[in-house]
Amino acid sequence: MAEAFEINPKIIRWALERCDLSLTEISKKVDVAVERMESWLSGEAHPTFNQIMKLANGLHIPYGYLFLSKPPKEELVLPDLRALRRSRSQKLSPEFHEVLDSALRKQDWYRDYLIAEGAGPLEFVGRFSMEDPIEEAANGIINVFGIDAEMRKQAKNWEQFLQNMIFRIEHGGVIVLRSRYAGNNTNRTLSVDEFRGFAISDKYAPFIFINGNDAKAAQIFTTVHELAHIMIHESGVSNLDLRRGTSPSSKIESFCNQAAAEVLVPKKLFYREWKQAADLNNNLSHLSRTFRVSNLVVLKRAYDLEKINREEYHEAYDRWAEDYKNREKKSTAKSRGGDFYRSLFVRNSPLLSSCIVSAALEGKLLYRDAASLFDSQNTTLITKAANELGFV
Repeated sequence: MAEAFEINPKIIRWALERCDLSLTEISKKVDVAVERMESWLSGEAHPTFNQIMKLANGLHIPYGYLFLSKPPKEELVLPDLRALRRSRSQKLSPEFHEVLDSALRKQDWYRDYLIAEGAGPLEFVGRFSMEDPIEEAANGIINVFGIDAEMRKQAKNWEQFLQNMIFRIEHGGVIVLRSRYAGNNTNRTLSVDEFRGFAISDKYAPFIFINGNDAKAAQIFTTVHELAHIMIHESGVSNLDLRRGTSPSSKIESFCNQAAAEVLVPKKLFYREWKQAADLNNNLSHLSRTFRVSNLVVLKRAYDLEKINREEYHEAYDRWAEDYKNREKKSTAKSRGGDFYRSLFVRNSPLLSSCIVSAALEGKLLYRDAASLFDSQNTTLITKAANELGFV
């Protein structure tokens, strides 16, 4: 008979609430009867080691947590700068904590890797402050990363524009992770209502994470918004709300929103392209194609630059936001699946992925640890990733 192990029922209750799961739901995941699960909670019976592993997996916690004397405190190490009060009052989900913890592990390793390779601090991190003029900070981003008119012309669509922009940002020294779910589990999707991105500012290894469930055009804005965080050396979790404008409680978000808008839709070019004789929809369509951003970003720019009034802005915003939401649902449904390794490198950054694989092949990193940085326990992943990246 398999040996049973005594675990702390308080941890199970805490984890169930944390994941918003019922006893019936977790019982199915562990493949035991609800009555059996209730006996674990009462302390009358105890699970086997295999059941503990299934239980921890179903609750999305390390199995060692089940033996703790009390639930751990999950403290957010980044400032919570999310624009919506409702979002800030909500507990951040296990999925969010998992992608943040994963990003922090990657960032910590990459920082050590760069320093060992002789890299120095990046001059642009913290080059600006919130006291600087918005246009100066925006021009700094444009000049350092080459997000300019020529780059816009080269992109055939929003996805290509986003990919080209990320390529330039990464080769400028900022790692960009982009994922729709926690780890490698496609069933654990990330909520756009909860957060759209976050920035980990660091002089050697700054990181940006983008919620891949957001619309492509929205990801473009979030990417530049988080890049502005790096330029002023301010980490934080963001959930941009263009309809309400910037949150009055966060000067950082206000500055980064304005800087991102100026990078993507420069004021001088906006005035040149805006057609006074055309109606709002025609202007939105024209400027959206010209600047490779969403109608919502152009709409916000038009409002900020006093081309439309508040009533026009909110009426048009609600209409276009609903349209984007419906189109994105269809797009997301169609895009499930795809090439595993292409998705893997997007989630873990093409540049970071190459460095991890290279370090493993050179014996500077154990295959086991390299796989862990890819959120996996499968060491054969490294060999296959090396083939995909052209190392062997």
